[in-house]
Amino acid sequence: MNKLIVRWPVRAGDDYLWLECDSRTQRLADGVCPPEDWAQLVERARGRQLIILMSASQALITSVLVPAKQQRHLQRVLPYLIEDVVTASIDDLHIVAGRKIDAERQQAIAIAHDDITAVLRACDEAQLFPALLTIDALCLPAGHDAQLLIESTQSLLSLPDGSVQALPNDSLDALLPILVGDRTLVCHRSDSRVDTTATETINDVDNALAFLALHSDNAINLLQADYAPKQSISGQFGLWKWPALLVGAAVFTSYAYAISDWIVLKQRHSKLQTEMQSVYRQAFPGSGSSKPYSDLKRQMKAFEGGGASFLSNLEKITAVMSNGTNKITAITYDAERGDLKLSINADDLAALNALQAELQGNGANVDMGQASATENGYSGTLTIHEGKKK
Repeated sequence: MNKLIVRWPVRAGDDYLWLECDSRTQRLADGVCPPEDWAQLVERARGRQLIILMSASQALITSVLVPAKQQRHLQRVLPYLIEDVVTASIDDLHIVAGRKIDAERQQAIAIAHDDITAVLRACDEAQLFPALLTIDALCLPAGHDAQLLIESTQSLLSLPDGSVQALPNDSLDALLPILVGDRTLVCHRSDSRVDTTATETINDVDNALAFLALHSDNAINLLQADYAPKQSISGQFGLWKWPALLVGAAVFTSYAYAISDWIVLKQRHSKLQTEMQSVYRQAFPGSGSSKPYSDLKRQMKAFEGGGASFLSNLEKITAVMSNGTNKITAITYDAERGDLKLSINADDLAALNALQAELQGNGANVDMGQASATENGYSGTLTIHEGKKK
């Protein structure tokens, strides 16, 4: 993702310096934006990561000694550790921990709440959502050497002990020996008209903001605690709009297929239910059932009574008819009365009587209708009633 880095002016009405670079911090474009042309920055920020650099002259950046027992609660104790070196009230300052200097020393950054809220208010009104808000001098290379960036109006100094300062250019020769001491000073200069005798070697850079951008990823973000981004996701929605729409379309299509399958299955279930009811009415004529298939088992159980059920009677008949030469020519079930009528052909009348006796012996309530002689023996009707014989 490309970045847009904006140098925030210290005084109202001053110009904004901006620089656009790619993910490798290669400078793509840069320029100056007058405050009355704020819309230019808004347009350039679209689809880019916005980084805002505030001036070191607005902040106190120093180092403090943190006892080992208090390092676990660093953010809580930090305001009390810098209380003696700030002139403003602690309650008026936004204080965050910077980089760790060594085992006991910690960099501390303090800036007025009013200065930060002024920046964030202006961004909010323009619907800009900075990903990083930091101090310009915190973008100087960190290490064992002192680092100095000379610009046209002022210079930025970063010392190995974690302290950072903005220095007036006309006082460099007097202040640098005192502040740097015997440390090695690495000097970078974006304006060749400014010179200093504090160091023999000066590296000229083409653009001060581009130089700071090289190390902006390692800078401490001031957007912490109460200033943590709450709208950054909304600000970046444009980047994810089309992927989100594609995912939404895929989900919608998936649900559409699922609903279509459900409708087909519902139709098949309804058809199967109708067929099962038809089979049930054929098996139990006169039942007139229109209940769903899930109730058929309950309806069949309703035919049970007195310990001899319809199904158990069928089992008794099967067991009796499996022996001998008796044949069942028809079965009729009267659902209202619960009677099972069997039309039977037997060798003789004695065989029919024996069949009736055997069913009664198995606990069935059996009546025999009138028997008549046929060419092949005798035919008669046995009626098995629900319940045991009284």
